[in-house]
Amino acid sequence: MPLFTKTATSADLMSGMMSRLRKSPIGPREHATQAHARRLREMVLRCVACPDQPGCAAVQAMSLTLPEPPDICPNKAAFQMLPARS
Repeated sequence: MPLFTKTATSADLMSGMMSRLRKSPIGPREHATQAHARRLREMVLRCVACPDQPGCAAVQAMSLTLPEPPDICPNKAAFQMLPARS
């Protein structure tokens, strides 16, 4: 898969997981900063390297909400640290 396609797919999967986990990339009282952008870029790059993107897509296709990311998710710890969506 071409790199740009893989990166776009990874961003979509990450966004879908964030939505299902009811997480936000920034807190309700925060403004987006370069630090937020760096954190999201790092998360997308970890997702690009994920060995099971089809499995992630399948998990997301089964449910609109998830209590936690799959154990194999390279962003599991990062997702758990994100603030809850308001």
